[in-house]
Amino acid sequence: MTAAHEDKYFPARLNVPLYPELSEEEANVMQTKLYIDEEKHDISYAELSSGICKISYLYAKLHYILPDIDECSSNAHSCGVNAVCNNTVGSYACACKAGYSGDGRKCTGDLEERDTVNDSCVNLFILEYRRKRFLVDIDECASGTDDCHSSRALCTNTVGSFNCSCNSSYIGDGRTCNLPSECQNYGSLNSGSRRTSYYWGNHYCDSSLGPGWFRFQGSAGTRMATSCPPTYRCGTYYPGWLSGGHSSVADGQVTRTVYFRRGYNCYYYSRTIKVRNCGSYYVYYLSGTPTCNLRYCGTN
Repeated sequence: MTAAHEDKYFPARLNVPLYPELSEEEANVMQTKLYIDEEKHDISYAELSSGICKISYLYAKLHYILPDIDECSSNAHSCGVNAVCNNTVGSYACACKAGYSGDGRKCTGDLEERDTVNDSCVNLFILEYRRKRFLVDIDECASGTDDCHSSRALCTNTVGSFNCSCNSSYIGDGRTCNLPSECQNYGSLNSGSRRTSYYWGNHYCDSSLGPGWFRFQGSAGTRMATSCPPTYRCGTYYPGWLSGGHSSVADGQVTRTVYFRRGYNCYYYSRTIKVRNCGSYYVYYLSGTPTCNLRYCGTN
């Protein structure tokens, strides 16, 4: 705000135009609704207590954001003459000088007769304005003062606050983010004979597998094969492969079809499964194959 604007809206600070003082009955029931800017954003519903004056509507029609006002240096405070005024962001604090006692506004021996009602009007408005509209927004995300889950959540700054949201591979409230249960609790398919490069050998079968979540690991590869394997691979007669491709993290849990090859037919048998992308690996909800000598195949 320029000096001209400040002179216009806060002339002399203490010479605030006042409405008549409220009666005790009026003060107990009245709420003052302040508006800021022409958009009329609600910024305050301040219950007035007995003896506090109405706030001038002039101060509720400001068109500019106020900087921090140093009530101490501008003498817009209600500290006693035998007290020290200490400025704070959006307010100030009063403390009696050495040798005096009291609340800082009235100290023993303080004969100050100044009218503090004017100060109360100014200060109530300023405090409410700052509290509701946040004159200087602090970007908690950029400053690192947020409490979002480190490395697992996204911090989004808002006026006067911030929001936390878990990254797509995690679930939670943004402050606590965890992997879905299937990404933490799964069985391991790690036999090298399950890999698509493994030819013939024993005739293994997945008819008794699951149901449950499984992950391809170790010699079996890192994921299920996504193209039709050659015949007699994966240590079985009828090798299985995933149709439709793997999901993205954002897709969450998806449904896919596994086909099993027999001879020249890559789609001889089928089984519906579920797949989840856990970020750096995949897990599959598998159940037993329709018959024996069918097997889910792994690859890298």
